[in-house]
Amino acid sequence: MTKARMKTKIRTKTRKTQAEYPDINGMFIYHDELHRIVYAPLFSRRGYLIPKSQIHDFYRYTQRTMISIFIGLAATVLLGMNAFDGFFAGLAVYLVWTGYFSARFFNQLATVEPFQRPKKENYFITLSRKYSVATFCGLIALSLVFILVLGIVTATGSPTPAELTTNLILMSGVGLFALIHAIALIIRWKTDQA
Repeated sequence: MTKARMKTKIRTKTRKTQAEYPDINGMFIYHDELHRIVYAPLFSRRGYLIPKSQIHDFYRYTQRTMISIFIGLAATVLLGMNAFDGFFAGLAVYLVWTGYFSARFFNQLATVEPFQRPKKENYFITLSRKYSVATFCGLIALSLVFILVLGIVTATGSPTPAELTTNLILMSGVGLFALIHAIALIIRWKTDQA
């Protein structure tokens, strides 16, 4: 079999696997010829090769974990916007809600083959491959809307010093999130243009 035919065969398998298991928050970096997927946590050089036989369970645990994280973060924000104590109550909700699924998720990771990311690849390059340009724009826009709304609530209300501190922390965190993804968006855009 020629190299060209082998590459075509691999691409075909990759498309099928990606269609069956789409990216969740961009964590699945690529699919290889053995139908394995690579999961690499952010800010970590270590990742995991997930065999085809375990992809379904891994996908299910990943999906539930991410959903629970977003619900927990939403509770944190909603409870923390009005009271300093509410922020910590929301954080507790997040930890309890996420705990079970996270335990199952990391238990799943313990059964698969680890791998090391290329040393030359930094975090922003990895992140730039995780989303499409449209998704990056959507995440950044939502972050800016959140900052704007929280800023208006803070400016028009009469927050206590503790509430003001909480709101500023939330706005700074979301702003940092938007900045990081804006850098990744620029890298992704330049890569697509090349």
